[in-house]
Amino acid sequence: MNSGGDTSDLGPLPISDEKAELQRESIKALNALLKGHDAIIFRDERVEDYGVDGSFELKLNRRMTNFRGQVQMKAAGRLTPLVDGSFSHSVRTANLNYLLNGTAPIYILYDLQKDEFWFTWAQDESRRLNEETPNWRNQEWIALNFTEPFTLASLPGIHARIMKEGRLHRQIHDSLAKATGSEAVVLSIDSESLSITDPIHARDVLLASGVAIVASGFPVEVLDLLRLLDAEIRETARIQMTAGYAEFTRGDHYSALGHIRRALARKSELSARDRSFLVTLRDAAEFHIGLIDAEAYQQRLAVRSQTLEGLEALEARQDALRHRYLGEKDGDSRAAIVEKLREVTAEILGHPDSHRGLKLDARLLLLFLEGMQANIQTDESLFYSEIREFLYPSDTKSATENLQNARCNQLGWEQQADEAQREAYELRHPVLIVQALIITLYVRIGRLFEKRMEAINSHQSYKVPEPAKTSIENIFNEAYRLSHSSGLVEGRLTLDKLKIRFLEVQGDIGGAKAAAEKLYPEADAMGFKAIAEEASEVLEDRTLLMRYEQDIAQSDLQHRDQLQATQSDEQLSRMAMHLLKIIGSPPAHPKKLLGYMRSLRFIAQERCGWCHHLQLLENLTQTKDPAIAFSVSPSRKVICDKFNHISSRESVDVVAIVEDFKHDFCHSCSARDPRGY
Repeated sequence: MNSGGDTSDLGPLPISDEKAELQRESIKALNALLKGHDAIIFRDERVEDYGVDGSFELKLNRRMTNFRGQVQMKAAGRLTPLVDGSFSHSVRTANLNYLLNGTAPIYILYDLQKDEFWFTWAQDESRRLNEETPNWRNQEWIALNFTEPFTLASLPGIHARIMKEGRLHRQIHDSLAKATGSEAVVLSIDSESLSITDPIHARDVLLASGVAIVASGFPVEVLDLLRLLDAEIRETARIQMTAGYAEFTRGDHYSALGHIRRALARKSELSARDRSFLVTLRDAAEFHIGLIDAEAYQQRLAVRSQTLEGLEALEARQDALRHRYLGEKDGDSRAAIVEKLREVTAEILGHPDSHRGLKLDARLLLLFLEGMQANIQTDESLFYSEIREFLYPSDTKSATENLQNARCNQLGWEQQADEAQREAYELRHPVLIVQALIITLYVRIGRLFEKRMEAINSHQSYKVPEPAKTSIENIFNEAYRLSHSSGLVEGRLTLDKLKIRFLEVQGDIGGAKAAAEKLYPEADAMGFKAIAEEASEVLEDRTLLMRYEQDIAQSDLQHRDQLQATQSDEQLSRMAMHLLKIIGSPPAHPKKLLGYMRSLRFIAQERCGWCHHLQLLENLTQTKDPAIAFSVSPSRKVICDKFNHISSRESVDVVAIVEDFKHDFCHSCSARDPRGY
């Protein structure tokens, strides 16, 4: 057997060239450098390599994010620095153009002799070349400038940039997709319906729905339809905008920018909404190919948001009210926000520039908050009805009527939601359909959530009824299908979050944790902090349901006095406001109710700290009559339930009456027995 260097007995063999050897050595050295580094993983992707050798994938908290920066490796046996200490390396112009269509593209240059790496960002090089050699795209070769050493110390900065640009790409995609939600759709958006060969039909479809069709995941089909159009129609602003969006979605940002600029040259043909969409699209394309950086893109976006007028200004106000509602905890404030939202929505619906798709988009946003509000009001009314029945068994008419009204509101919301869903399907716009389905899921799962909490409170098991479970699962399936086909990242992650809630409500904590484990890194990496936080709560056993169950279990171990004695002023105020709504004002006075709650806490503290035999005797005529209840503070006496000592007088001042009782009967008592905290 020939084990030496002689291969004559093997016949002719291919010879490995120096370039291939250098590439292999550079990737080996890169893997060696990154060994043990947990935040960035290098993925070797040299199969069918057209200009990308691999990618850096980011990890967050030991979880893979699918956030990637595309990597092009270059190498030399020995690098000679320029006068300023940087290094120059030539590549084909086509290589840079290709790399610019990817996400966070980076060049890494390896010096074999010194075993050192240098790097530069493709977008930074594109901007430099635009400034120094504006016609560089006409050259066959260009020289890249490497100024930064690629070391372990540089990895945090690289990690941060890939993360930042990945989030920005997500933001751009979702904002553009959402912007198409107001566009009318003239046919069912699927591959079969887009098999059009008639130029007139193609023109009508593209003018009415081209942008929406692209957003639904069919950019190639749109570009095929564009080829059917005659030259005059193809040059119109609307068609050029559609072509630009299709090329952008495909990843050909240079072609996209050409179409976008031709559309901008005829922007007077476009509506204000289309012009806004077009400018956003232009900025996104310029960012992708390195004409502007991330900061410039965000700055342009901020400037545009401050100069909105007309219908766009109303939409911005509507969205701001939605965010205020979701961040508000006070019930009365939430109700007031919903009222303001109704007013703004009415303005949008009545605006002369508002067409059917845009009106539906506005209605869906209002429906979302009205559905949440209907759930809250029904739960409150049920709670108030139960307490009212306990306090005043003979006077529950008003509470029962409120509960019936709340349930009617819930049924009315269901009808409106069904109508909105039907309209979304009639419009045949996937983005709006997904939005409608998500709103339905939010509200229906919210109702099940409340049922589960009631079961926990009453120490009962809870099972989601099979019809409700099947219905919700069908909605999930449809919403996921449309989200995936339309590339709606935020929609898909929101569905993942709701799926986790649904699993938890059913008691499937293992399933909820497995889903949260998968969701958290992607949501966190993409900047969806609220979604990531909800997934984190599941993983760390601190969801609202989990904490409520823990609180109930803890309260079962404590005496009622111990719980009442440690109530905060905020808790007392909240309980007093609940009582005010149950009893009504008049007769009840807010200050009298708060004083009453404080007196109950005080006597509980006395039983825990002084003696558990202390009890209050209350003048029931001042609290049990619903016509005058809590219009004045009730007077009390103190009694010892062990020796039957009783106060010689009654008073509305609980502190004074307890101190008098202790002075008269307790100081010499050997049986004093505090309950403790």
